[in-house]
Amino acid sequence: MRIDLDHKKLNVAFFITLFATLFFPVLLPSAHLIYFAPFLVMTYYQRPFLSCLWLALFCGTVVDLLSSYQHFGLYALNYCMCSTHLYQQIKKF
Repeated sequence: MRIDLDHKKLNVAFFITLFATLFFPVLLPSAHLIYFAPFLVMTYYQRPFLSCLWLALFCGTVVDLLSSYQHFGLYALNYCMCSTHLYQQIKKF
């Protein structure tokens, strides 16, 4: 089941989530949200599995670069593992 989304809409969704990742923690420091989740779910419906993994790796690397956590790559690994699991569950959400 694939939903046809424009690449332009997907790019706009990426930049909205990137903006949210950069600026919402400043406005709401106590809210720990995963801002790239809606973008990744949109990619599950539009892109093949390998492309989704690359996008998840890229999103996780961005979050790794912006976080102050010492173990670099932990978010990227987490995003890839969750994407691997959730891509198989595409029909359920």
